[in-house]
Amino acid sequence: MKKTTGKAFFKRVYNYHGVSPCYFRTTAIPPFKKAIIQITERCNLSCAHCFVSAKSIGDEMSFLNIKNVVLERLLNINVKKITVTGGEPLCHPDILEICRLFADKDMEITVCTNGTLLDNMLLKDFSKIQKLKFNISLDGFSFQSHGKFRGMKEESDFYDLLSKIEAIGESGKLNGLLCTPNIFCEDKEFVRICEFAKQNKARYVLFNPLSNMGRGQKSLNLTYKFSKFENIKNATQKFVDDKFEVIYIRFPNFQKQNLPKCHLGDMIYIFTNGDYTLCPYLVFACNNTDSPYKPKQFISGNIFEDEQISFDETLTFILKESINVNACQHTEECFGGCHAAKIMNGKKISDCDVELCPILNDSF
Repeated sequence: MKKTTGKAFFKRVYNYHGVSPCYFRTTAIPPFKKAIIQITERCNLSCAHCFVSAKSIGDEMSFLNIKNVVLERLLNINVKKITVTGGEPLCHPDILEICRLFADKDMEITVCTNGTLLDNMLLKDFSKIQKLKFNISLDGFSFQSHGKFRGMKEESDFYDLLSKIEAIGESGKLNGLLCTPNIFCEDKEFVRICEFAKQNKARYVLFNPLSNMGRGQKSLNLTYKFSKFENIKNATQKFVDDKFEVIYIRFPNFQKQNLPKCHLGDMIYIFTNGDYTLCPYLVFACNNTDSPYKPKQFISGNIFEDEQISFDETLTFILKESINVNACQHTEECFGGCHAAKIMNGKKISDCDVELCPILNDSF
């Protein structure tokens, strides 16, 4: 079978033609898909804002299950891009073998990590996997910001992380930096993060606000003020060029732009127990006490049990819950925003994404 270059499979993360309301994004071009696999629930950190509430204990997906079941079923639905996540994926004892497994099938792999467990030997092994890159969390550009937000104990831990990111960049393996703006950050740090990303050959910086999910429900006091997010955008847009993106997830809709269509069905997320969903944030949001839905209502099946992956029942349920899943109730030109954002705030799918609604939010 003739191999096709990555350019046929993937696009830029953000098209810059409007507001970006969705937590869950893909770069895969249909009919190809992206899969995110939670290979472990464990994490070596315990961040106060973690939307999956990861801790030091939890389940793992076995290498044999991935090899004998998951891989084949993902190939059957045209998955060409894999993100391995957790918890912290580097906590998984077979992380290297898992990545090699997907690479051998000509898949592009991203390891989404806090970066703290990488060492020179491990990075050397990862560097041999041609189609693999890293997304690293960097929430500020100082120990007083990133370190405090992530619960680092020593200032040296922060500078050690920067050194590891530089080593990843030197190896050509840095995909992007992921930033959750927080109250400990000074405005200038967001500019420094973008500079640092470009210096280390990253493709993008993704700014993603702290969400009202998981432990984040109790840590909203740590979030950067919503009214100041436009300052980040104004200060960092200058870094965008043909080779570098700056992505602004759920930033204030000051331009009162219509909200784009949700990407439901373009991706698959698989939990460690094999349950799969078309959007993990729908499931996470349902764990909130005031959610009108239960998490299982958005679980489409179990990859270890279902011979064929299908989202039909879930999409039918969402359609029934919505007045019109393809447009909001105020204008036919607006597609209603993020369903998960509505649910985490105690709303139904048929409601508006009020935080970003160009009509109902008077603060814009």
